[in-house]
Amino acid sequence: MGINPAVYMANYYLFYYEYMFVKQLVDLVVASTSASGHDVPTQPTDLPVPELLRLLCCTSRTSVDQHSELHGMAAMFLLHLYRSTVRFVDDFTSGPNPFTAHLLYESQTLMGGLIHGIYPGQFLVMEATPGDGIFSFSTLDVRIVTRIMSVIAADGSVEQVVKSYTILFDKRRLACYAGIPIVQYAHVASTLSIHCGYNILIGQLHRFRELITVRGNYILECARLMLRMQRRGYIYKLPISHSISAIG
Repeated sequence: MGINPAVYMANYYLFYYEYMFVKQLVDLVVASTSASGHDVPTQPTDLPVPELLRLLCCTSRTSVDQHSELHGMAAMFLLHLYRSTVRFVDDFTSGPNPFTAHLLYESQTLMGGLIHGIYPGQFLVMEATPGDGIFSFSTLDVRIVTRIMSVIAADGSVEQVVKSYTILFDKRRLACYAGIPIVQYAHVASTLSIHCGYNILIGQLHRFRELITVRGNYILECARLMLRMQRRGYIYKLPISHSISAIG
């Protein structure tokens, strides 16, 4: 009977506009390199960020063209900002990037119209879900948290180290869903094969292992899973510790 091709068609449709957005930035870098005869710096630390921010926010095309030597650097700067931007089907997730909201649609521009946004506004409406702050945001079923820690180096100096970790995110636990009865797993007495029902545990433990990088959160989610499964009538002869050790 086949499958519904709509998802795949939509994915290619969105990819085309994402490709064209990145291509315009790459073209600016290449054009700047050809015009000046020098390579554009590839590291963010080598870019004059304050000047580039002023240029990107400039609305006068005439003023922008007067600084053509910075066009490639501005494009490289944006490429670095979008390195933490991903899309899975219809979930668009962007890390810390002040230009994300200003370049969602083709009608939005930067640098006096030299750089345009990504998606066609007449066919697509983006619903923004802000994160908990600049150090925490959720995408699909994972929450990404970033912390800045002070570390004392060998020479006694204090360095700022940025570290990120992931924990499980389940939107069904949000307050707006508190009064809604949600059935997450089939009952042991359902028409589902008994083997499939019991394999849910191992499958979910493997999922937790791939998503979660904090040991305490992993153990907590495993315990919650066991409790839910027991409430659905499943009986496990081995304690949770055996199930956890079974997948390493």
